Amino acid sequence: DLSRWRSNKTNRGPLEKGWRDNHNPIMCSYKRVKCSFEVYGFQTRTEDFLHNIIKDILLVGHRQAVAWIDEWHGLSLEEVREYEKAMQEKTNNKVKSNQNNSGEVAAADLHSVEIPPRIEGEIVQLHVRAVQAETGGGEKKRLQ
Repeated sequence: DLSRWRSNKTNRGPLEKGWRDNHNPIMCSYKRVKCSFEVYGFQTRTEDFLHNIIKDILLVGHRQAVAWIDEWHGLSLEEVREYEKAMQEKTNNKVKSNQNNSGEVAAADLHSVEIPPRIEGEIVQLHVRAVQAETGGGEKKRLQ
């Protein structure tokens, strides 16, 4: 929570309500995300859903970058590359250690970020609609 966070190295934080309107300088980060789901009846909703998920993931990443400023502030480019390499190896080792005998990754162990309730509800709604579409014949089966 960046409203309670404070950096020891840079003496920045916490971010107060309305900080975007009066803070100077401002850094902008633009991401181009393209997704295509060309299935009639599902395209717009699925693409909107994916864009929202990606937006939420990127926001978490940016918040973490700010919150971890004490770890990377003042590092040279070479030191940043070494840090990235060490973190990549650590992540790969964690993924390998979480694999079960069938070779599939144990998905529950890899999720470090909770899915916001708004998104979780959309996942359930999409799943329910997909199952109803599969039943066909105009029947609507009750799902539990």
